[in-house]
Amino acid sequence: MRRLRSRGSATPFSYRARYPHVFTPANQEQAKAHPDGWAYVLREMSGAAFGNYAETGRQLMHQVLAKMNDDLAQAEKLERERKANQPAY
Repeated sequence: MRRLRSRGSATPFSYRARYPHVFTPANQEQAKAHPDGWAYVLREMSGAAFGNYAETGRQLMHQVLAKMNDDLAQAEKLERERKANQPAY
């Protein structure tokens, strides 16, 4: 996966700030425990938005992280809605 190059920005770039749903403490721990690292992410994301495994691997890292962030934000929204719509017993 390719990285974007910094162009001398005065403000430091923060992955955690830009992709808050990806870089949570829970996700960080889960990622450390997974032996395949980015290979696992590529396998999971292949065949969808970015194409096959090789095509996904050639995407800019920021595109992959943005897609992960969007997917995680949508999953959190759906979970909140599910909880809000549960019948009270």
